[in-house]
Amino acid sequence: MGTGDHRPQSGLQGPFRRLRVALTSGTIIVLFTVGLMGTEEMDILAQSLGFSRAQVEPPPTPATSHGDDPGPGLTLRDFEHHPDIVHARYFTARSDDSAAEAAHTEVAGAFRELLSMYEFRQAVDDNFTARAYDVESGEVLAVTALESDREQYSQTGSAHWGSVDHKRRRMTRQLVDRLVEDGYLRDDIRVRWGRKNQVLEARTREYGYLEHEIRLARYLGLSLLATEIGTVETFNDDRLVSRVGARSRYQLMPAMLRARGVHHYRLRTRAGTQIDVREEWHPLITMQAAFLVARAYSNAVGHEIPGLSAYHTGPYNIFRVYRQYLTSKGGQFESATGVVNGYLWALTEGFEQVSSTSSFKNYSRGYIPTLYASLRAAEDLVIDTTATVFVEQLQLRSGESMFLSELLHNIDGADERLHWRSAADGSLYERFRQLNPHFNIPRASEAGTLPETGDVFLVATPASEEMPVRFFLPSGAAAELRSRGVEAIDYDAVVRYDRHTFDIVDEPLTIWDQLYADLVEDVQTFGFTFENRARLQQVVRHLEEAAAASPSLYRRTLRDVARLHERVWASDHFARLARVVPAARGRQRLPAQPPDIVANTPQDEFRPATTP
Repeated sequence: MGTGDHRPQSGLQGPFRRLRVALTSGTIIVLFTVGLMGTEEMDILAQSLGFSRAQVEPPPTPATSHGDDPGPGLTLRDFEHHPDIVHARYFTARSDDSAAEAAHTEVAGAFRELLSMYEFRQAVDDNFTARAYDVESGEVLAVTALESDREQYSQTGSAHWGSVDHKRRRMTRQLVDRLVEDGYLRDDIRVRWGRKNQVLEARTREYGYLEHEIRLARYLGLSLLATEIGTVETFNDDRLVSRVGARSRYQLMPAMLRARGVHHYRLRTRAGTQIDVREEWHPLITMQAAFLVARAYSNAVGHEIPGLSAYHTGPYNIFRVYRQYLTSKGGQFESATGVVNGYLWALTEGFEQVSSTSSFKNYSRGYIPTLYASLRAAEDLVIDTTATVFVEQLQLRSGESMFLSELLHNIDGADERLHWRSAADGSLYERFRQLNPHFNIPRASEAGTLPETGDVFLVATPASEEMPVRFFLPSGAAAELRSRGVEAIDYDAVVRYDRHTFDIVDEPLTIWDQLYADLVEDVQTFGFTFENRARLQQVVRHLEEAAAASPSLYRRTLRDVARLHERVWASDHFARLARVVPAARGRQRLPAQPPDIVANTPQDEFRPATTP
């Protein structure tokens, strides 16, 4: 896979002390000690994981260290995990491997034509413009617009998009009817309305959390496509609930939210009433759940591109796509054929076949193009780093409780030591409301005083339950509370969200980290075999033990990713795919290292991974 042109390192990218292969199509996070690797070894590693050496060698130390304010002028184009760089072969038609490029030129070309249509929708046409396309050729048949609504929007800067959508549906019917009268077949017409206004509005709602999304995506080895999930799903509306019950700006189902530790519950107030706490309304809580699912699905289906599609359509639909591809295109299958080839075939040449036999319909087909087009719409906008929310997540020690008014009393008068940033205005209570949108508490009175119906009784969750009452205060609050002798806070559980939260740090590795990375790499070329599933089951057990022994962010993340990966592979959908793969491959691919060879590896022995 080619890398395309390299972009300047941004101030957000810290110096590499070890080589972290993070932006590959399948590997979550793999660390190698650079000093142990020679030039030839690095070439082999880079080639196998889809990088040029220029990408994986340690970059020069930037002027500002990772975590410092990156300064003005930063845009999404400045990041090395832009999809035009890490997935250039598919998105930009640039490749360093001409033979590999030739093998997928036709399907990749059709995919880029599809991308072009969606770029017009998300990044060019406003919400008042429609284009009618010929389904087969992609030719633009007509362009129309809601002129009066556009004029009203330009004057007021706002619109009721639900009402606009109602008018758009009516005009769509009129446009199609007119084209049919001109001789076009109704089934051959596709109308796409622009969404640029809503995409840019969604970017404004994202200002406080965009830096965190960028860093979390890089930490998990995802491209910047992941930062557009909230835009595409809900235009970053945290309180939207879909028709099937998906919640938060990232639209996760309730069962998945609970499984990822995102809960809702009720707390009583000093007035004797109760208020709802819905953690899915807080982006910092749901962001990590959503991106972890995206990483796990990418590992389970073999690449980030179909992996992000799986986030929307479900991994089992992607398995169906692969089965269709393998049974339909088996004669063109080679041992090095990647899963992305099969996925792009389903979006283009094979879409009619795939959509007729599964729930992989037009919305599924357009998900990746919409992510990419939304990124293109906003990639040149300067990131307002002054708006980034920097907070501390706190909870109480076991057996402790206090009213919100008591908590706020203990940080009163400490404004010069706290970093309220965008929540700097209003009373302490109002500022708490801004930092804690998951607490459904009323506004302060006109005098700014804390209402009794908002004076929440904060409690510690019993150790037997995994539902801590989590709340957010500005950076510096934990130190201030400790200095004032407040003993009710569990200071060991404080999580700080700043420019260091998702730093890529050195981490001792086990052989099981390497075995998982090897397995995920194998999946990239249709490694969906029962042998690999057995490997995964064993690796997951050892990753769980490693996380229990050393519960760092890296260990817990890798464990959770592998667990969800294992859950996806435990399905009958995987089994049906695994029965098709050997015939398509022409041979049964054995695991890189049979499980019994490593079965007795000591679990307390942390060793650097070695090159293959």
